[in-house]
Amino acid sequence: AGTPLAGVVDCLDQAVVSDILDITDAIALGVRPGSANPAAQLAATAAQVQAEASDLVADLQGLVLSLAGSSGCNANALAQTAAGNPLAGTQFAAFGSQLLPVLNSVQSQLSSPSNPLSLGQISGLLGLVAQAFNGSTGLIAGPAANAPVVGGVISVLSQALTDVQFTVAAASTGNPTAAVKQVTTTVQ
Repeated sequence: AGTPLAGVVDCLDQAVVSDILDITDAIALGVRPGSANPAAQLAATAAQVQAEASDLVADLQGLVLSLAGSSGCNANALAQTAAGNPLAGTQFAAFGSQLLPVLNSVQSQLSSPSNPLSLGQISGLLGLVAQAFNGSTGLIAGPAANAPVVGGVISVLSQALTDVQFTVAAASTGNPTAAVKQVTTTVQ
């Protein structure tokens, strides 16, 4: 707390400990042993997974803002990041330029309560986020990408985003065994 990177660490905490684990919890709770229709049980988790995925994307938008000096994750991230790249002129400029349009587009699809998505659709959107995040991290200029805190945050989020996308994809198959296996992989 009180350091220039406190917001970055806060967003990592929110994204992984809150959002990604909440997504895996929702899916794990949707797998009920002995259920007559496990595919329907998993499909019923879509609304909660969508809400948590929306929170995850908002926290990634907050991460971008925190790299620009914001105090951390906040509810206004979409409005603030839609206004332009807050990382312009920094070593993170290209990272923000490539990642923000994807986050903003995905957030607009996830955050619409009148647009309930299936687990397959949510998985596809999380795949876009993971691909954009992982692709944009290679664009971070200079030593910033390997700085102790920022490099660690990027590494953890890179793996966590890929894992959670695979988890939602496994759940979207309706196969409880595949879903449980992927949940286990994600939380390890």
